Amino acid sequence: MKKASKTREYIIENTAPVFNKKGYFGTSMADITKATGLTKGAIYGNFSDKEEVAVAALEYNINKLNYKITTRVVAVDTAKEKFNAYLEVFQEMAPDVLNYGGCAYMNSAIETDDTNPHLFKIVQKRFKGWIHGLEKLVEMGQQANEISNQVNPTEFAYFFVSIVEGSILLSKTLNNPNVIYNNLEILRKQIDNIFL
Repeated sequence: MKKASKTREYIIENTAPVFNKKGYFGTSMADITKATGLTKGAIYGNFSDKEEVAVAALEYNINKLNYKITTRVVAVDTAKEKFNAYLEVFQEMAPDVLNYGGCAYMNSAIETDDTNPHLFKIVQKRFKGWIHGLEKLVEMGQQANEISNQVNPTEFAYFFVSIVEGSILLSKTLNNPNVIYNNLEILRKQIDNIFL
């Protein structure tokens, strides 16, 4: 890896937690230089502006989560095992997510929906990708006669994402990690109910 590429990666890795906690508007250049130990010149030598750093940090945060999920989901075969893999990842990551400022998907969606169309489109695309993946997982289970054909894949995907994201929101807001753990167990029971 070239020096410029290493520096860029270093900036992204060190600013990702800051952007996740403080948001796009709450993160200043002073926060970025403090997190990286680099000068503004070094930052602007690798990124055209703060928004480019924010986009890279958002993608980094989301890709980090997606990698953990994908690695676990592809390692198992059946739809039920794949749903359980999802839940296991969320349970394992809950402390980090709660201490890290919350979910990058949700934080960015809430902050950018009315303020930054470019960042919002990125978040929206990622949410749609997550939902689409869950729809495909339900359809896979239906084709394998694991999941009832009465289950609407889109509705179940919306439900799944809503429970996960809402649980993170309440856990953070109430400073109570049990909310997410309890709701993931309820979600596990709901998942069990769709299987034949």
